[in-house]
Amino acid sequence: MNKAVRNILIIVGSLLIVGGITAAGVGIYKHFNPYGSGNPFEKGGEFGYGISIGSGEKPTLIDLYFNSETNEYKMTVTVGELSSDIETGTYSYDAASSTINCVTTSGTEEQYYYDGQYVIYSKSMYEPFEEASIGDKEISGKFKHVMTDGDTDIIDFSDRTFVRAIDTEMYTGTYTIDGRFVKMVVTDGSEWVDFLIYDGNLSNTYYIRNR
Repeated sequence: MNKAVRNILIIVGSLLIVGGITAAGVGIYKHFNPYGSGNPFEKGGEFGYGISIGSGEKPTLIDLYFNSETNEYKMTVTVGELSSDIETGTYSYDAASSTINCVTTSGTEEQYYYDGQYVIYSKSMYEPFEEASIGDKEISGKFKHVMTDGDTDIIDFSDRTFVRAIDTEMYTGTYTIDGRFVKMVVTDGSEWVDFLIYDGNLSNTYYIRNR
């Protein structure tokens, strides 16, 4: 998960744990794109992607805005009536690989994948290993994510159930697949952020076109 986003999630007091482990009342923009077809990174102009965290009339919003004329971008967080830019910089778009390469004003490099309606944070990937695979209705095998501190987050899927090991912590539950989304419910009834299926991998840090 992007460090700036992780810090904001802590500040606003959401129930998200680092890496999107648990999320009470987490919502995201609707899974459709009312903003026309085509690649906005190639069309030009200003456009944005975002996520909504929390429930109620005033959820916390985290948005990524891009300007393809100036090649500038910014990440903005809105909590209630208050809004602040938490990350600004420039970006370049590589059409061959559909990647967005960002450099913040402080010199930090970040990378995202463009996938039509979605922009996906590159460091959020859970990659398959030991012959894991994703089908239309079921997932089999293990998917691993290596966190920035070196700890691992491994999810083992089998018979529509899962076992998740985050360093020394263990979680179990069930899952369902709805299109490109994997919905996971822990045995205690809590729900996690839906995972997005991308190129045979899973991601829990993605933004949906909203502008």
